[in-house]
Amino acid sequence: MHFSGYGVADGSTADTAVIEGQLGGDAREALESLAAEAIARAREGLDNGNTDAGVELGKTILELMDQWEQQVVKPALEAAGTSCQAGKDAMRDLIDLERMRQLLGVDSSPDSMAKIFELAQSGAIVCIKEEYQRCVNDHVITGMIPWYVDQLRVRELGMDGGGGGGAEKEGLILARDLTTKCLTFELQFHSEGNFVAGDAGYSSTVDGKIMLHFDPNTFTIKGNGPLDNLSFEFRTPKGGKGMSCTVTSNTGGSNFETKALEYVQEQRDQVDPNSPSQYYLKDFNLLYFPGVTSESYFAHCILTDSDGHQTINDYAAPPSGYWTGIFFMVHKDELNAGSAGPIDPSQPPMPDMSGIAIGAMPPIPAPEMPEDGGFFINEFDMTPGDALIASKEWIKNEASVDVTEAGTIKLVHKPGE
Repeated sequence: MHFSGYGVADGSTADTAVIEGQLGGDAREALESLAAEAIARAREGLDNGNTDAGVELGKTILELMDQWEQQVVKPALEAAGTSCQAGKDAMRDLIDLERMRQLLGVDSSPDSMAKIFELAQSGAIVCIKEEYQRCVNDHVITGMIPWYVDQLRVRELGMDGGGGGGAEKEGLILARDLTTKCLTFELQFHSEGNFVAGDAGYSSTVDGKIMLHFDPNTFTIKGNGPLDNLSFEFRTPKGGKGMSCTVTSNTGGSNFETKALEYVQEQRDQVDPNSPSQYYLKDFNLLYFPGVTSESYFAHCILTDSDGHQTINDYAAPPSGYWTGIFFMVHKDELNAGSAGPIDPSQPPMPDMSGIAIGAMPPIPAPEMPEDGGFFINEFDMTPGDALIASKEWIKNEASVDVTEAGTIKLVHKPGE
């Protein structure tokens, strides 16, 4: 765990003040200064054949180090489990003490080294829990993956006491579980498409709420669920004198698949170069495929000639992607075919034209989507700190065929669901 480098202690405790009074300033800086002085005097004494001054100074420093360990380090270790910052402070104090021993040529304490490893695990557990509470309460989503990665590295390096194998330790289990819970979202998708061809055409509206979860094995956020077709209306042309048609329109939804959601973070400008890096949530990258809808309709038309004779002409349109065709046409610039290469939306399959005599029309054709392909979007409107963490809305049209589609995507952060 990266507990060192988190700044210096505030020196506000009474015990620290006692030592600082004896040393004439900050305890750490004074000890480092005295250690450097002891080393310099010892070398000078050796050069001159007199080591007494260096030896005496070294004894003084060792005594002060023992006092510092008893009055500063031990209380810090006792408070280490109270908060993430307390754990970091205790780790820093202990590491500073060991570093000072090494500077003076004093053997490291086995108990201290064991305590460092123990603090690394117990402190990490406290920090992971605190970071998850930030995720739940403040919707800060960028802090959990680094803790999960740290715990994976600890296990890989054998620093969890298991030698890189055996049963997983509490820190890794907890980090995986809470990272998965933190990175949980509901994607809300809504779209209304309309195609006008004179007095004929069709309109279709879809809506879906898709739960997205973090996969700790692939480090991807994904999910799928039903895309409901809320309404569908097919309009046949009015036709000439003596022709009347009635249409029964049937809705048909699809399966919405979020293939990958990733957040984009950016480092903040740091006032203190010694403080840890801070990041903020900048954007999301989303690759998704809304599926192929399955609307259908039945047209019943009666043609009455000048003699009053009637001809009935019925047409049952098979389930087809009427909304999907509209969506593909106006979002073709967002198509991402993945490993299959470019998609050519200008080469769709030939549609069924058998009902054209009564004004029936097929959906706007859409090309087949490769398994790892989809629509890619970013540049969301970000609202970090809110449950509604990002959103995007649009109105698109294709003037050449009088097609319009309006839609929204909303990302709602729902940790733990």
